[in-house]
Amino acid sequence: MATDHPSRAERTRTMLGLEPVSRSSAGRRNRAVTRPQLVWDILLALLVGVLAPYLTMVSDFYWTSMVSILVLAVAIALRRLRPGLALALCWLSACVLMLATADAALAHLGMGIVVYSAAAYGTKRDLWVAGASALLGGAVGGIYLALIGSWIYADGIGSFPSANNIIFISVMIAVFLGAAWLLGFAIRLAHTAQLSKVMQREAEAEALRSRRVAALENEKAELARDMHDVIGHSLAVIIAQSDAVRFLPDDDTEGIKRGVFTIGETARRSLGDVRKVLGRIGGMTDAPIAAEGLSQISDLVRGVTAAGASVDFVQLGTSIVIDERVERVVYRVLQELLTNALKHGRRESVIVARLRWEPQRLTLSVDNPVSDSRALRIVSDQDGPAETEHSEDAEVMRATRAPGNGIVGMRYRLAEVGGTLSLTPPSAAEASAFLNGTSNAAIFRATATVSIAPKEHSPA
Repeated sequence: MATDHPSRAERTRTMLGLEPVSRSSAGRRNRAVTRPQLVWDILLALLVGVLAPYLTMVSDFYWTSMVSILVLAVAIALRRLRPGLALALCWLSACVLMLATADAALAHLGMGIVVYSAAAYGTKRDLWVAGASALLGGAVGGIYLALIGSWIYADGIGSFPSANNIIFISVMIAVFLGAAWLLGFAIRLAHTAQLSKVMQREAEAEALRSRRVAALENEKAELARDMHDVIGHSLAVIIAQSDAVRFLPDDDTEGIKRGVFTIGETARRSLGDVRKVLGRIGGMTDAPIAAEGLSQISDLVRGVTAAGASVDFVQLGTSIVIDERVERVVYRVLQELLTNALKHGRRESVIVARLRWEPQRLTLSVDNPVSDSRALRIVSDQDGPAETEHSEDAEVMRATRAPGNGIVGMRYRLAEVGGTLSLTPPSAAEASAFLNGTSNAAIFRATATVSIAPKEHSPA
């Protein structure tokens, strides 16, 4: 069974008694009141009810006055739990007193407590109703007490007070209730400001947690792509070289040794890179994976050539020092394209790779001949293989649609540095010149483009 744990802001609301925790079927707001607060309010209400007969300035304390004070005591007990209801009971207490034409007692000063609580803990409606009650209560109270000849007036019981005295008493009652309302309003503002700070800190902490989670997810995806590139490229080289060794004559010991040596070197290099990747996943090391910059492209091309492929790689334009992250992405894209050429291309054909440096752009293009059907399947990977294909190759191509694999993985890498990947076939004239009239083949062309800028060196 799941358990809902309150947030820090919710705990603060409960502690301050400022926000509702639930709504009843009638739509009333159920106050979040702590046990000590509720106990204190009940004790205060009992104190008012018990001491009421002793807090009167008249000798004939009527039972109706006691009923009025008991209603007021209930209002005090509910002042934080139900501020709106407590304010209504406060008016009911005043009405009972007036209907019985009874005099007010000192215990009726507890009405100020209810007005304060409605302003501090009630809804916005309770807040403004309590403010209006303070003004209206002053006028009604002053006139009523004058009509019954209350002890409050200095003119004495039995004589009607002057207009000035009525105005003075009315203003004093309104000031008393208004001061209680202002104090409650000030407490409300202080609680709201404190709650806002708590919620802001909680929002900032949640945003920080979200950024950390996003960073971890990005790192996880980057490491997964590294694993795919390292293992995929190494296995492609090993498979190509092992296939080449199988067809060597038995007496070509030098060729067999070279093939086995290449396989061993590729496997050892791949094992070292995999260990570094796993070390980064476990947080054991921050060491970068070997051979992931433009300066190591020549080693990459030599490795593919050693696997039996012919690679024509040329850099065009003037190279500049660029951001290491962009270098790594371009290297990984070239590695993946050469791997695809080894796996899907025609072994007797030449892989043409061009790295073109322009003032604000770096373009990498790789062309390699493939069979017609395979070319169509590879190019269709831009949007996923056609749904009508049910071959094993089509299933493999569908698997490459997952982020971090194959062409989709290259697009992710390039997008992270503001680059793009295009799989547009060359023109018919270009393809014909490239293939030298071969009719049963097609050209698979991949072009990666990324914006570059000279790397700024910080002053020593």
